[in-house]
Amino acid sequence: MSVDVRIEGDSLYVNPRSRDVQPGEGLTSWLQRVFYLPTGFVARLFDEQRVIVGHHVGHKQDLMRPGQGFHLTGDIVVNPGVLSAPEWASDIVSLFEDEHLLVVDKPSGLLIHGEAGRDPDTLDARVAAHYEKQGVQRRVLHAHRLDKCTSGLVLYAKHAYSGRTLDTLIRQKQVSRTYLALVHGRPIQATGTIDTAIGRDRHMAGRYRVHVGGKPAFTHYNTLGTARVGNQRWSLLKCRLDTGRTHQIRVHLASIGCPVVGDNLYGAGNESGTDPQLFGLPKWEGHALHAWRLEWYHPYAGRSMEVVSAPSGIFSQWLSFLKLAALVQKD
Repeated sequence: MSVDVRIEGDSLYVNPRSRDVQPGEGLTSWLQRVFYLPTGFVARLFDEQRVIVGHHVGHKQDLMRPGQGFHLTGDIVVNPGVLSAPEWASDIVSLFEDEHLLVVDKPSGLLIHGEAGRDPDTLDARVAAHYEKQGVQRRVLHAHRLDKCTSGLVLYAKHAYSGRTLDTLIRQKQVSRTYLALVHGRPIQATGTIDTAIGRDRHMAGRYRVHVGGKPAFTHYNTLGTARVGNQRWSLLKCRLDTGRTHQIRVHLASIGCPVVGDNLYGAGNESGTDPQLFGLPKWEGHALHAWRLEWYHPYAGRSMEVVSAPSGIFSQWLSFLKLAALVQKD
């Protein structure tokens, strides 16, 4: 099922077809079912008279009429909420974009959101500059985050309605993120699930640890391949999360004796005594974790979407050196 949805000025115009509507379905329940909008948000739209059916203000008890369009007004043309990136900043790499959603490939070493006046170049600021170049005013709304040194895919909502929808889809686990992690050693079990709880480390600010009193966390991993150079061994893992705890993959992989390469906070840092320059490789600045594949359900298009981002930079060089790069292409 796909729905005719488009932006008209400061409103979202929706024109449902007969196959989009269940018999006797109300407009309130339709917005919740098809657009995954929260109950309270939908109620507020009606209370604020922001639902316009034809030329009249809509009511909560209105029934859906196939072929009769309606508008959800406001929350489209708004201040971005963040200063656009300075001219010297790089442009974003967009891997998917329509009127409602944007998928950006974040480089390692870049914050998603920083402090105003202190961090002028962030991914949010680059997205704001991207909108500015398009000549549109849109609030910058990232649907999830990545650590500063984790590279890869980040999903953005381009208006409040798709933002609320993504919030619901994430809670319902209809947004799936798969990561690639280059780690030291090799897991004892090639495939498995790490289901230990994660909590703050009371002895070090900003650090987390496996802790029975922490929040539940589930990381599914699969070993794509292992390489050995001298007495050193590295493995390339594919990881998928059922939960989104801070530093979850890094904490979980370190807990099974396979810290992420380059991770000074949880692992061996710069290769456990091995100097990468001996191999003609640069030292890691950050860690070898990449948000590789993003899958989600697009309610307006009525189908599942998938975007993939290949690792680049130092990560790519290491995979090529270890002869593991081909495994990313095959999977």
